[in-house]
Amino acid sequence: VGEVSAAASGEHALEKTMEKVAGAWDGLQLPVMNHRNSKHLWILGDVSELVTLLEDHAVTVQTVQGSRFVAGVKATVEEWSKKISLASDVLDEWLQEMLTSLLLSQQSPDSFPIGCARIVQRSWMYLENIFSAEDIQRQLPNEAAKF
Repeated sequence: VGEVSAAASGEHALEKTMEKVAGAWDGLQLPVMNHRNSKHLWILGDVSELVTLLEDHAVTVQTVQGSRFVAGVKATVEEWSKKISLASDVLDEWLQEMLTSLLLSQQSPDSFPIGCARIVQRSWMYLENIFSAEDIQRQLPNEAAKF
């Protein structure tokens, strides 16, 4: 009886956790705005809260997936895992395209939307790993020094 009760309590807690995840996304709107007062060109606004929500919920869903009580909510958890992953991928791609476009237009970094910093940081960290490798430094000494 104790095991069944513990399993039911654990599953109920996971259901409540997933309800909170779903509830946070109800009515959430993507912050978009006109670019330079253009009626036909839209860009992302401040996505920092959205990025935080995606990251937090990705961790929450992973934690729930690792629970021994997940069986009763497995389908819901898998569905939300896919949704969060897709939303994160789309947002990253959009921010990457915006950043590339802004860099090519040589606009001031002050005009970059919040969220692009995340893309720049991730790219820089990736490149840092490459340029800090000894074999790359030997093969491309000038480029490594500039980096």
